[in-house]
Amino acid sequence: MCEFGTWLFQIVRPKWNSWVARAQNSGHNTLGAFGYNTPLDYKEKIQAQNLDVLVYVEALGRVHVVKMDIEGAELKALRGAVMTLQRDHPLLLLELSDRLLQHQNATSAEVLSLLSQYGYRMYGFEGSTGLPAPLPSRNFFDSENIIAVAGDSLPW
Repeated sequence: MCEFGTWLFQIVRPKWNSWVARAQNSGHNTLGAFGYNTPLDYKEKIQAQNLDVLVYVEALGRVHVVKMDIEGAELKALRGAVMTLQRDHPLLLLELSDRLLQHQNATSAEVLSLLSQYGYRMYGFEGSTGLPAPLPSRNFFDSENIIAVAGDSLPW
C-alpha cells in the first residue's frame, strides 16, 4: 500500500488487450475495438498504470496539464486520476468520441459527468475562430477536442 495525500492505494499493473493497427493507422491503436474501419495488424497484452500511481511513483509535485487522445479509454484513465484531479486540478485536453467510447462501455456523458463532479467546466473550439467556447450540450460527440478547466479561472 502507498500513501498519496490522505489516500491509500495499492500499486497494480493490470494487463490489457491492445489492438494494434498497421503503421499508417497507428493513431487508431486502442484498448478496445477500433472505432473506424481500421484493419487490425495484431493484438498484444500491455501493462497499464493509472495516472495517480504514476504521479506517486515519479514523485511529481504537481500536475498542471493532462493531454489525452487515447481512442475511447478516456473514462478509464480519468477514473484512475481522481486523486490528481482533486489535488492539482490540472487543465485537461482530451478527445470525446462516443464511437470509440462505446467500445470501452462508456459514453461522453459519463466523461463529462465525472469531470463536473470534480469542478471542471468544459469548452470546445469555435468553428470559425478556433478559440475556446463553452461546450454545447449534445448526446453524441464524434472525435471532438475539448478543454476541461477546474474552478472559475480561465488559462487564456
